[in-house]
Formats: sequence, C-alpha cells, structure tokens
Amino acid sequence: MGKRIFYFIFLLVISSLVALGQDKEIVSGQIVNEQGKVVPNADVVLYDQQWKPVFHFHSDSEGRFAFNIQDDSVYTIVISFLGYENFVKQINPSERNAGTIAVQLKPDIQMLKQVEVKGKFREESGGQVSTIKIDPKIPKYLPSAFGDFNKILSTVGLGVVSNSELTSQYGVRGGNFEENLVYVNGIEIYRPFLVRSGQQEGLSFINPDMVADIEFSAGGWQPRYGDKLSSMLAVKYREPKNLRGTITAGLLNNALYLENSAFNKRLSISIGARQKSSQYLLKTLPVKGQYKPKFYDIQSFISLDLTKKSKAAEYGKRTTLGLLLSYSKNKYQVFPSKSKVQFGTLYQVMNLTVDFDGKEIMEYETFQSGLVFAHQFTKRFKTEFIASGVRTIESEGFDVEAGYKLYEIETDPSSGIFPTLNAPLIIRGIGTSFEHGRNNLRASIFNFTHRGYYNLNSKNKVEYGYTLTKEIIDDRLSEYSFIDSASYVTLTRYINTSVDLSSWRNQGYIQDTYTPDSTHILTYGVRLNYWTLNKQLLVSPRLQYGWIPASKPNLMLRAAAGVYQQPPFYRELRNFDGEVNTKLKAQTSYHFIAGSDLKFMSWGREFKFISEIYYKYLTNVVPYDVDNVRLRYYGQNLANAYAAGIDFRVSGEFVRGEQSWFSLSLLKTMEDVQGDNRGYIRRPTDQRVTAAIFFQDHLPNNPTIKMYLNLVYGSGLPFGPPENKNLRATATTPSYRRVDIGFSKLLTMQDKEVLKKSLFESLWLSFEVLNLFGVNNTISYYWVSDFQNHQFAVPNALSARFLNVRLIAKF
Repeated sequence: MGKRIFYFIFLLVISSLVALGQDKEIVSGQIVNEQGKVVPNADVVLYDQQWKPVFHFHSDSEGRFAFNIQDDSVYTIVISFLGYENFVKQINPSERNAGTIAVQLKPDIQMLKQVEVKGKFREESGGQVSTIKIDPKIPKYLPSAFGDFNKILSTVGLGVVSNSELTSQYGVRGGNFEENLVYVNGIEIYRPFLVRSGQQEGLSFINPDMVADIEFSAGGWQPRYGDKLSSMLAVKYREPKNLRGTITAGLLNNALYLENSAFNKRLSISIGARQKSSQYLLKTLPVKGQYKPKFYDIQSFISLDLTKKSKAAEYGKRTTLGLLLSYSKNKYQVFPSKSKVQFGTLYQVMNLTVDFDGKEIMEYETFQSGLVFAHQFTKRFKTEFIASGVRTIESEGFDVEAGYKLYEIETDPSSGIFPTLNAPLIIRGIGTSFEHGRNNLRASIFNFTHRGYYNLNSKNKVEYGYTLTKEIIDDRLSEYSFIDSASYVTLTRYINTSVDLSSWRNQGYIQDTYTPDSTHILTYGVRLNYWTLNKQLLVSPRLQYGWIPASKPNLMLRAAAGVYQQPPFYRELRNFDGEVNTKLKAQTSYHFIAGSDLKFMSWGREFKFISEIYYKYLTNVVPYDVDNVRLRYYGQNLANAYAAGIDFRVSGEFVRGEQSWFSLSLLKTMEDVQGDNRGYIRRPTDQRVTAAIFFQDHLPNNPTIKMYLNLVYGSGLPFGPPENKNLRATATTPSYRRVDIGFSKLLTMQDKEVLKKSLFESLWLSFEVLNLFGVNNTISYYWVSDFQNHQFAVPNALSARFLNVRLIAKF
C-alpha cells in the first residue's frame, strides 16, 4: 500500500510539473553585483506605462526573477537593494524574447558606510540574536559521504558536534541528538525512534536541493520556537519561478529535483527525490558481510498565491497556501560473517576475532505532511494556520550468533618465541553470544498551530501562537540475549513489553521585538507548555538583546538568557528494561549567553569573527548512555548538570571569490547523578575540544576548477561498561579525526564546445577522497569477558578511506 501511495504522489507531481512547463517565460534575469556575486532578495517591481506597479516581489536565493507578460505594452523594470543604486530598464515588445537580462547592481557611493554595515547585520541575523544564516548552496557541494544536509552544521554552527560520517545526527553544546528543534516552513520535523547505528539511517529529512533559506541557533532562541534543550534549525523551502532542475549522480547517493510555476507565478511546485547507496561504503567497515541497505525518499512543496489582483500591489502576497509532502522508506539488511579487531596498549596488544551467523533486518517507513495557510489582514496584522502530521512505522528483527576468540599477540621482535610478529601468544577468552529481537513501533503525531504577527508601531512587533498536539504511540518490544563463556550460559537481557500511550500537548507563546533605533534590538516573551500525560505546566521566559555601538558600526554585541524546558518524549520515558515512567518531568535548562560579531577588512576583503561564551544549568536531568546513535535513558529524573564553554568562528574569502571558515569550541559538561555517590562526572557528550575547517580554493587562472577541504576534530568522549551506573564515564575514547577533500570542474553554457548540444545549463563533476588519512575512528564499543571474567572494551570503527565521484547537472 505504501509503495502505491509513493508512486501515485510521484506521478501526480511530475505530471503537474510537465503541464506547468507550457507557460512561456517572457522576461527573466539574474541579479549580481560588480564582483559577479548573486544578490538574493532584491526588490523587483514591474511598472506599466502609467507607472503603476504590475508585479512586485523579491528575487530568489540565486538572484533570479521572471515575469510573464501577456500583452504588447511597454513596461519598465526597477530593481533595488540596500547599498546599491537602482537598476532601471525599459522592456519593449521586441526585447522580450532576447534572452536573460543581465542585471549588475552598482554600489551607492552616497550611502553612508555605517548604514551599510548595520543593514548587513540585520539581514544576516534575521532580526534575531545568536542566530547564524547559512548559504543554502554550500551543503550541496560539501565533501561528505552522502551529501547530507546536516553535515554542514558541524562546520558552520557554533558548538556543533558530529562524530560519525554515517549519521545525520548532531549534538550542540553538550546536548544529545534528541535535543534539537528542526522546522521546515514552520512545520516541526521528527526523527525515527528505533535507529541504533549510523549505518541503519537514511538521510536527514531536509533535501538540500529544495532549500532557499537556513537559520541556525545554538542556544538562546526566541519564545516562538519550541521546547528543546540545545538548538534550533529553521529551513525554508524554495518557491520557484521558472522551470529548472538538477540531477545528482554518485557512488553513494543519487537525486533528482524539479521546480516550476504557472498562472503568472501564483502557483509553484518543487519536487525532490533521493536515493542513498551506502553499500559500497559499508564494505569498508570492520565487520565483513553482505550489506543490503535501501533508502529513498520523495518530497514536494507546493505554494499557491491566493491574493486578489486588486490587493497584490498594496500587500504583495496577501493570502498564500503551502503544502509540504514527504515520504521515506528505509530498509537495512546485513548478513554479518566475520570481524577482526586489534586493540590494546603499547605493552599489551589484543586481538578479537568474531565469526557471525544470522542476520539483521531493520525497516523504517515515515510519512510527514503539513498545510500552511497565511493571510495578511492589514499591513500590520498577519496570521498563519498550520495543520501537520507524521506517521511512522518501524520494525527491528535480528537473530545474530557471534563466536569470539580473544587473545594476546606477540609484539616484541626480540622475544624469539614466534617467527613472526602478531602471532597468538595467550588465549584470554573464548565464547559465544546470541542476540534476538522482534520490535515494532507505530507512532502518529498531529499538530494544529495558529500564529499571529502584529506590528503595534514602528518599534514594536508582537507575535503569538498556540499549538495543540495529539500523540499516539504503539510499541511492542521483544528482546533477549545471552552469552556462553567458559561453559557457563548467562542471560544478559530479557524484555517483553507492550506500550500504548495516547496524550495531548498544549503549547503557547507571546513575544515582543522592540527596536527603538537601528542600533538596538530587544526580544522578550514567555512560552507555556502543558502535557496531559504527566500533568506538568511549564513556564519558560526568554530574553534577547543586541546592540551595535555607534562608534563601532562593524561590531555587534549580543546577549541572551532564558528557560528552555524539554517535556519528555517517548524515548525518555522508557528505561533499559522497556518500562515506561509516565510521571517523568521535563528537563530544564537555564541558558546564559554573551557574544559578539565583528566585521573587519583584510587583504581587501571583508571577514566576520563570531565569539560566544555560554553557561547552561540543567535540572531534572534524565541520565542516558550513548550506544552509536542510540540513546538509552534511565527513565527517571536523577541528575543535575551544567555545560559551559566558548565558541569561535571566523569566515570570509580567504581565497578571493570563495567562502571558507574556521571554528573552534571549548566545552565542559558534567552531571551529578543521585545514588552513585560520585559527585559530578563527565556527561556522555563531554567533548572538551572540537575544531572544524571548511576551505575552498580554485586555480588562479581558471575558477571553474575548485578544491573543497572539510576537516573535523573532536577530543575523546567518556564511556563505561553498559548498564552500570557506578562505572559510567570511567574511560575515554580516542579523538575523532577526519579529513575529506574534493576536486571539481564546472562546465557552464559558456563552454559551448562541451554543452552546445546539451540540454543542461551547467555540469559539475567532483572527485572526492573521503577519510583522506584513513583514520580508524571509534563510534562505540563491544564488550567481551576473558576466562577470569575481566571485561574488555573492543572498539567498533567507522568507515575507512573511500573514493567517491559525483556529478550534478543543472537544466
């Protein structure tokens, strides 16, 4: 049934795109500055002969615009943008089919430099404090295993950590994977529940081909965003104007994207389909066997402008309707056969060889959708109504038997005992383990949201909102495992539970943004949350402040403080034994953040330096252990914790025409768990030092040939034996080190010899070396015992060096 729905939606949207393609574009163009960089969100107005506005909108994220003129009249196009002179051009009937208009904006030399800087600060922050805007084109070209959108956050975002190339999950400033808010066009996005390891994952929800705008906050966000502890990511999908598309092909992922519009740009449709091919990369893992992963998804965003023509000139898009549709299917199968791992110290080197028998089959099927209706009642008052839902069906089935042999090996070349090194010296343990699981989860979540925006006056903008959420969880757990070591069989795990939960959540907020002048901005408000399951009412006040000193217009100082409370979701309620604690209270985090943005000139180019210092105090904490990308909660409010640190980031054109950045984060996060008598210990996410570099370069005489370098470093994380509260965080993993490099060639329409017979606007070919230095990074540990019942932590390594080729064709 799911496949039929998938194919029906796909054929429906493709047919719509083909039909929309019948509209012929009359006037189109792209806006750039004198350096050839695109100018997004420029003001574009088309006037008739009486100088009455016919169309009025903004250029898209790539500076493009288009008009569909129906008659033979003479029109005038006026394009304006802060800091540039107005571009004015008369459009005669004979010029309409002459091709794309090249619009180059010239700087307005009469505009004060101080005003330019302030305008840029406000534009980049979106009127918010502690928020970074990300170029939507970068995630597409970042060298990474699967071209996943979320990988850009580990280099761009402040305090973001991602220690595995196989997963799209990330932690922020001491938080875990499940403490991050994600919105697409105002619709909250949910991640799968049962995923245990990165290789079982599909791609992140966000399709990079469809993205028009990205905002990311590492803490201290406004009340209008929801109730999580760590971060907020807000993405806006494109509303296209022309028929365009891209085809992406590679060894690890493939994608197709199409967009178009009709009815004088009042209806726009974008559709993207992706397929993840991780089989080749998984063959580089230490565990050998047959890997059969299958992942694909399809998304579509449809936008309809319902504004009456009589109101369009006054209000622009007064009434709009947006529809987001998404379907994903992930089936992961593996038939493990053998693994051999060498580990230990300089003086004691151990080998673990494991022979497997059995298989794992994991399936995750998710459908998400959302309908957004927006209406501008007056120039001062606007409302939104959002209805969204997610339905996920997840199943796990595994029967895996592993027979292992643990032994020391000879490392001393002078011993003379064995003719060769690395030969077995002492057998320390022999045994067998068996794991069985049949788990099934079905979850349905429905959201109904109303938001309002009201401009009280030129200085105050008030926002409010209310969300009603219905959650239905149906979970069936059946697991057991045992070990057979030294002729003793021990049952290590047995769970057989059924969980049925149905509850309502009520959320609301109100906030005011006060801007007395162009140098100050203050946002304050409160957020409320009530959950019928644990009957807890949460009140979360929040405050932000930003200031640009008049004497230093290139400097912005900012601060934020607030309460961020995360009501438990289903995973937090469930403990190690599958028992659910419906009385679990929300975890609370008190955020205190101070920072600055400094713009400076070097080598004749503009750079930006961001620094932030923060402190978070957490109460009612639910402790957890990390196993790959699975979080195993204790199911009780047992701890208090804190996180403190400082983040630095510098960005700019280190090579003229190419954006690069460097970031460094220092962190300390500790928790005090009741009953362990150990005081404050390191949290599972206590990664003291992280650093990231994204660097771009090109040949001096040929900018179409580029190099992309992505470097990530993270110091070791704490870990300990599983399900042992008294030995948590007693050891430290090795540092995470990874370098990916890519080389690309871009062919455009100017390369007539190559593309003169092609339908494509451009071709982008990339050759990438992933994990350039072949570092064996550790993601988790497999615990085994010897004959004396001493436990050994055997590292599970991530992927080895891999060569990847990608092709992106635009048309």
